Amino acid sequence: MFSGNWQDAAFFHSIACRIVCSLKGHIYKPSNLLEREMSRLERENHQTRTLFWLCYMHDKDISFRTGNPPLLTEGYCDLTASDDFLHYYTYLPALDEFFEVNDKIDLQLTPHLPGDTRLSRLKEKVCRQLFSAQALKYNDNQLLLHIRKLDDEIECWRLSIPNSFRPALFVSENTSPNSPEEGIPHIIRCMSLQLEYHHLMTVIHTTVRKCTPEAADGIEDLHAVVHSSFDLSLVASRSTLSCLRVLVRTIAEQAFR
Repeated sequence: MFSGNWQDAAFFHSIACRIVCSLKGHIYKPSNLLEREMSRLERENHQTRTLFWLCYMHDKDISFRTGNPPLLTEGYCDLTASDDFLHYYTYLPALDEFFEVNDKIDLQLTPHLPGDTRLSRLKEKVCRQLFSAQALKYNDNQLLLHIRKLDDEIECWRLSIPNSFRPALFVSENTSPNSPEEGIPHIIRCMSLQLEYHHLMTVIHTTVRKCTPEAADGIEDLHAVVHSSFDLSLVASRSTLSCLRVLVRTIAEQAFR
């Protein structure tokens, strides 16, 4: 995936999904990992669950890129968040300091997933409501209503992210999504969320192109939804380019492969 070879990525990913489900990673097993030391079985379950979330998150990205249906869906997977998920954003600001002053790995350190699990759940919903076989049967009015509702849910997700990581509504040449004093793990998390947010907004709102000019006739506010979707997709696309220009100077061009 990260080298841009999506065909091979989709092939090996399908195998990984089968394996992680065979290991029961798609089934949530509650535990109190934060209150005591983990047993061997708990460590194995925790690791398998982490691998499941990796597969689940990549699954949605591959679906967006290839147009193929997702392999791991809510109907067959327990998507309950892990016990330590709330600590996910807490430990990132101190991650640089942690590795500088510690010679051994903290057994309770939260796995650094390459995204937000709640955002991946939203991506699954986008696939189902805008690109599934059932979605192809929607009339224009139904499609526009789904776009508006999904936009509201994405905004709720954005506002739920801690302020220091929350994606901005737009990024321009005069704005920067990070501060110079922040560590690299913090910056990477911020820019990843920023790019994913704009990508999802672009995917959702460019779907309005499927609608006919008469789509909004007779439905309150939907005419405005059509035009606002065009505007939002344009803003998200421009923000993506601006974000990359700013962040390439911070990390490296190769980091955005």
